[in-house]
Amino acid sequence: MGNLQKRSIKAKEVFLWLTLSRFQHLLLEFFKKSVALGIIALASLTFTPSSSILAQDNEAQRNYYQQVLDSFPQNLTEARRSGQLLQEFNVLLGAGGAYEYLEDFEQAIKLYQQALQVARQIEDLRFADSALSKLTTVYSKLGDNRGISFLKEQLAAARVEKDKPWEIVLLDNLGLAYTSILDYPAAIASYEQQLQLIREQGNKILEEAQTLQKLASNYTYKGDYKQAIPIYKEALTLSRNLEDDNLTHRLISALGTAYRFLGDNEQALANFKAALELAQATGNTINEWLTLRELAQIYTALEDYEQALTTQQQKLNLSRQNNNIYQEAFDLEDLSGAYFWTGDYTQAIELQKSALESFRELAQKSQQKNNFSEAQALEKLGFLYWYTNNLSAAEQSLLASIDIYEYQRQEILKNSNFLSLSNQELSTFAYETGSDIYRILQQVLVAQNRTNEALEASEKGRARAYVDLLVTRLGIDPTKQEISAPNLTEIKQIAKRENTTLVQYTVLYEYGRLYRYRYGKEQPLLKATGFMVWVVKPTGEISFREVKFETQIEELVKKARAYITTEGRSVRVKRGEQTPLQQLHDILIEPIADLLPTQPTARVTFIPQDTLFLVPFTALEDDNGTYLIEKHTVLTAPSIQVLDLARRVKNRLTSQQKNLVVGNPIMPSIKTPGGKPQQLSSLPGAEAEAQHIAQLLNTQPLIGDAATETAIVNNIENAKIIHLATHGLLDDFAGVQSSLAFAPNSEDDGFLTAPEIANLNLNAELTVLSACDTGRGKISGDGVVGLSRSFISAGTASLVVSLWAIPDDATAKLMSEFYQNLDGGVDKAQAMRQAMLATKKEFRSPKSWAAFTLIGVVD
Repeated sequence: MGNLQKRSIKAKEVFLWLTLSRFQHLLLEFFKKSVALGIIALASLTFTPSSSILAQDNEAQRNYYQQVLDSFPQNLTEARRSGQLLQEFNVLLGAGGAYEYLEDFEQAIKLYQQALQVARQIEDLRFADSALSKLTTVYSKLGDNRGISFLKEQLAAARVEKDKPWEIVLLDNLGLAYTSILDYPAAIASYEQQLQLIREQGNKILEEAQTLQKLASNYTYKGDYKQAIPIYKEALTLSRNLEDDNLTHRLISALGTAYRFLGDNEQALANFKAALELAQATGNTINEWLTLRELAQIYTALEDYEQALTTQQQKLNLSRQNNNIYQEAFDLEDLSGAYFWTGDYTQAIELQKSALESFRELAQKSQQKNNFSEAQALEKLGFLYWYTNNLSAAEQSLLASIDIYEYQRQEILKNSNFLSLSNQELSTFAYETGSDIYRILQQVLVAQNRTNEALEASEKGRARAYVDLLVTRLGIDPTKQEISAPNLTEIKQIAKRENTTLVQYTVLYEYGRLYRYRYGKEQPLLKATGFMVWVVKPTGEISFREVKFETQIEELVKKARAYITTEGRSVRVKRGEQTPLQQLHDILIEPIADLLPTQPTARVTFIPQDTLFLVPFTALEDDNGTYLIEKHTVLTAPSIQVLDLARRVKNRLTSQQKNLVVGNPIMPSIKTPGGKPQQLSSLPGAEAEAQHIAQLLNTQPLIGDAATETAIVNNIENAKIIHLATHGLLDDFAGVQSSLAFAPNSEDDGFLTAPEIANLNLNAELTVLSACDTGRGKISGDGVVGLSRSFISAGTASLVVSLWAIPDDATAKLMSEFYQNLDGGVDKAQAMRQAMLATKKEFRSPKSWAAFTLIGVVD
């Protein structure tokens, strides 16, 4: 049982380390958008099988857990007969873990609840905390995001019982849950309540300091560094009174981080130097090593490369003095990065090769197959080879790294039942951190004039989370059956079958996106240097172009969107100058214009990447003032493979007669930071739209209080056409909390979130999200995380989403035209194009007609 207790404590130590150490050498936005999703996974993994069990295949693991369940009744009887609560707790938790792995979550909950009741009788609340963490994980799997509703229920009961110590534990877990979904105001509120209770108990200085630390951390994540700094200082005073050197060190480092992101490098350096002195004075070599690493990162960010090099060498010397070969391997890698920034690429490569060899030796000693550190080392070595034009060596290293990354991803998915993260979030997180290896590989192949192979690599590196979700929807277990990205022959077949010209972009960045972080060089904005583009015609002909530009593409896309949505008011264009839409046309369309079909009715499917997902392709304008929609029939797709899988989803659809139309529900209320919940505004235009569309589709619309979230969920899986006219809420941080608003009731809060949608089993030929920003979300290396991904992965063959807020009257006109065109027998792509052109005649601004984009198959 002691093992379990240690794991629970260790998990929270890992959480603190993430917030106070790793956070310091990643940009804040990158942390928000990627790392924070992983926090709850680490913190909730309080019961895990042994590493030997995890190393086995699925069948062996299943057999192991079945044996646990077979022996459970006897073990439980013996534990209860002995009267040992700890033993009974351990048996219950172990059996709950077995049910959790076998995906019998209802049984897992029953046993975890029993374990929690037993743990509450034990004086040490850490055992109850462990059971609580497991319960939140399983409730999260059943749709209660991070188990927040369950924790709230437990908190209410604790308050009725006036059990203050348990209330403190629950508030701590709630704070962690809110942090994991990036709801920092709610996390702050939880920790503030926890802090008040701790202070009321008196003489709980350590607990008070730790809660202050978590409170300040959430202000840091929120970007409110000025608010975080005095809280850190208050916690620091308490930790010094306690003479807790470890906590003091963490808090001084956290202060350094806050000052660093505030832009006060002088104070940041002063704090990290103080942290280094403390670590050295107390003989804590781990803290000393961590602080040297942070100092080196700061020096690198300040472009003081010589000082960074000296600090990295100190760190390496320290590891060697302590005979810590694991730390030494990382030190060699970090030192390689320092030499990279000084321009000594030869030394950088030699050190990276030494780091790789060290990681391999360590893996061999521990009998670990394909370890993650080896994959990262290979990736960095491949990058260095590419950067120095050793293309053959670069390709070899990158491919070896990809093989290990894929192996590790499969291992994580095999054991995903133990994590509160959904498979969608796990896949997104995995591909977000690994997307650039494919980007570099494409450039390596193009440099060798192997452009067609580079297209295959491009497909392998994009929309993989989409693919994982879709193959699961198709009844394929990705952990048992490999689903490969399409090869060149298959890509040609897809273009021919869909009768479309495929246009696939790969955006290129200076040094490769994210490599700046791994080598410690932080910059406020990614600098795009150009893009590679492939055009695949229905005839099978493939053309490749590479375009270089100086324009900051992300800023230009923002300007283009602002130019449309404010009708030019916020973006001034002098007479004779190009508009942002014309500039984008010059960059994205003009270089390939001669490769696009000349017939306006011929389909063109754009496959964007990164910020290009937010480009309104239909509204791009040439120098003659002609919009792209006037020359082409435009679609989009996350990848060629997703287009192929959407076809397979379409072919599996069963015949449905019902249609679902929803408009202007009684709106739910949304909480505002520091304020009272506010009801979302009514949408009378959406109601009129729904009534008209329902007539065209021969169905009865759900409007007002009839349009509850419960009613939508009960009817949506059996609908042939789904039309939802309501508010769309955008989550730009993680994407997974994007949602559609419906009428709340006693069963639901009225917000149908992206994860809840992804868990549906749709059978729809077409889904139309006639709401604001439904095509937006968090932009990741794997595409847009949000409503669009969730609906596609849930099983809709075609999807219409919006890229910005749209006027009611224009939307009603466009949608009416769209459905009338469909009724007239044209395919969805032609129906949308004709609807846009008709709407454009009445409403000239692209704001009114260009917001919608069609994703998926069109016939």
